[in-house]
Amino acid sequence: MLVEDNVLNHSDMPFRFKSAPVNGGGIYDVLIRDCAVGDAQKVFTFNTTYSDANQAMTVEPADKPAEFYNIDAFRRHGRISVPAAT
Repeated sequence: MLVEDNVLNHSDMPFRFKSAPVNGGGIYDVLIRDCAVGDAQKVFTFNTTYSDANQAMTVEPADKPAEFYNIDAFRRHGRISVPAAT
C-alpha cells in the first residue's frame, strides 16, 4: 500500500494500524512518503486489541493476532505536540 503526499493536521494519531483479536490478519508492505503531519500526539500507533462498542456482529476469535510488518516511512515532515503535564 502506498500512502503519499498527504497533509494530516490536527490529528492526534495520523497513522493508525489496528485490528481486533477476532479479526487477525495483518498489515504489511506499506510505504509512507512525502507526508506532512501537524499537531500530532503520536505519529504512529499499532494496536492488536482494538475494540468497537458498536460492533454489529459476534464472531469466533482468529487463530492468531494481526501482524504488522514491512512498514516504511520516508520524508515525513511536521511536528509532534506534547500535552502539558497536569
